Amino acid sequence: TIDNESDLIAAIRSGLFKWKAIEQSATQYGRRFEVKMLLRGPNGKQAAVKTAWQIDCGTEIPRLVSAYVYKDKGE
Repeated sequence: TIDNESDLIAAIRSGLFKWKAIEQSATQYGRRFEVKMLLRGPNGKQAAVKTAWQIDCGTEIPRLVSAYVYKDKGE
């Protein structure tokens, strides 16, 4: 919820040091990466979260463009 958004942000940032970034195909807007991670919520449950990042053309700093819970189907 909006009440624990800072916890989610912290968990994603922490996950970036634990999980591998996989480069995706580049677009006209920049280089894209995907990071799949396991995060634990405030209720104690663990979820697989897929995050998408982009390094925009002309920049060097990745930015988060998407994050969502997904079901791991043996990927």
